[in-house]
Amino acid sequence: MQKRRLFRESGKTLTPEGYIHSNLFSSYFSSFVGHLLINRYVENKEIKRGYKDLMDQIINPVGLTLDMKQMVGGEKLDLYSVPQTIRHYLSRLNRKIFGNCSQKRGRKIQVVPVIEGGGQTGKRIHIHLTIGRPDSIEIKWFKRHLIREWQKCRFSYNFPKITNIEDTGWNDYLLKIHSKSDGICGSIDSSNIHI
Repeated sequence: MQKRRLFRESGKTLTPEGYIHSNLFSSYFSSFVGHLLINRYVENKEIKRGYKDLMDQIINPVGLTLDMKQMVGGEKLDLYSVPQTIRHYLSRLNRKIFGNCSQKRGRKIQVVPVIEGGGQTGKRIHIHLTIGRPDSIEIKWFKRHLIREWQKCRFSYNFPKITNIEDTGWNDYLLKIHSKSDGICGSIDSSNIHI
């Protein structure tokens, strides 16, 4: 009992390896954590820059926000079924816009999907997309196709919010960190990106 009190007063901590001076341990630990935070910040910045460059390649970009039902027929929406829903939506949309060419020749619209919410963010799971409008389709018809095909999907909820992208503010909004449950890398649905 007296031995513990002496070590507490001297500033040492008992660990499985033995006694370590707490000031020495905390200085190593804080510098390690500092390096991790700096590296993570730099990596996030580089990743954001890469995805912004990718989104800038999209021709005639349109911003799209798709709200999702959190449960349908007893099946709960999770972060694993969201990419399947996106894939289903995009295949319907490609089929509507390009017809059989979407399957025979592989013609697809340009898209970068980002998943937000879920996990510990406290937000509903929803999807933001930067989607390219083909030159052959007028904007009003394109918007109509976006809405109709989304309403035919299983987890669709409400009408999609469509935004005309005129500046880079949309891409910054898509890549904000605070509403992503898995960070930027985990939130961008790389399986459904097409440029």
